[in-house]
Amino acid sequence: MKLLTPEIQSYDCCDHDPIDEWVPEDPSMVDYWLNISVGVKGEIGSNNYQVHVVTQGVLSQIKSKSHLLILPYYEGFTQVLREINYKLIDCSDVSWEGVFSRIAKLYAWEYESYRV
Repeated sequence: MKLLTPEIQSYDCCDHDPIDEWVPEDPSMVDYWLNISVGVKGEIGSNNYQVHVVTQGVLSQIKSKSHLLILPYYEGFTQVLREINYKLIDCSDVSWEGVFSRIAKLYAWEYESYRV
């Protein structure tokens, strides 16, 4: 069976817009939430996740240690995308449900607290 590989289809950050142009005052003290839309390569559709991007310098100040992308030092937004993409490759699976359930273990899925 062919593995389905997730990819970032779009992203945004309400704290710093546009996020890909934002430069922090202190690159060792970064803390923001990033929204990413993730789909399967070559397919239509995606799910939204929130990623808490922090540097090690602020890690001790973060109460919830869930959904973190921890960077030693903020080099720029291309670094953030690269690190998320590394993690997404490990979420490949033979089914769409498998892919997105693996990602939901890393990042906050848009329907995480949704109850029917």
